[in-house]
Amino acid sequence: MIEYSWAWTRHVAYLTGGDTEFKQVYEKTFLTHEWSLYLLLDTLDDLTTTDSSMGRKWICGYENIKELEAAPENVKRIFSLENANRFEKRKVEEQEVKNNYEGYSQRSVAELTLKINTLERHMKERPKDKHNKVFLHWLTDQRKKKLKHLKNKDFPGYLQLLQELNIPELESPHSKWNKYKFRKFKIGVEVKEKRSFLDRKIIT
Repeated sequence: MIEYSWAWTRHVAYLTGGDTEFKQVYEKTFLTHEWSLYLLLDTLDDLTTTDSSMGRKWICGYENIKELEAAPENVKRIFSLENANRFEKRKVEEQEVKNNYEGYSQRSVAELTLKINTLERHMKERPKDKHNKVFLHWLTDQRKKKLKHLKNKDFPGYLQLLQELNIPELESPHSKWNKYKFRKFKIGVEVKEKRSFLDRKIIT
């Protein structure tokens, strides 16, 4: 449901016949998207009627409104996803993830990937944001855990998900670099104890 300001509802009432019909227009304005769109189309009759909405995505909540198909081009731009803010675009992307992935593991990995991509774009603009940098590493680790579980459970689905979301494949535990890391911890390099300043002074 769309929320309108008090000034906007009074303006709509004035356009439709004055304050006598304000209560009726106020109720209809808050009921449906279609009524608000109808009032907007009446006030924009002088706009161009070029139809170029083929393949256009709409803001979340306006996908099934038939009046947008015959609306002027400037009105379509208002409700199109191209001119929406980041919050509206994020809502549409989350809805697409829910519609495309039915399984819990695949959907959770896709949602984490969406958050990771958003944070990566943010870190390119603000590389000194340490809080979000730590949060980005945590999200990446969570995605690795879920991918490892999905790999053991459904390997073909794991490969398909990596290809669709453009995720790098998990590192093999038998790779050369991982062997070196494990060997380094197994060797246990001895750490020399630091002498205090007084001990060094007495010896010298």
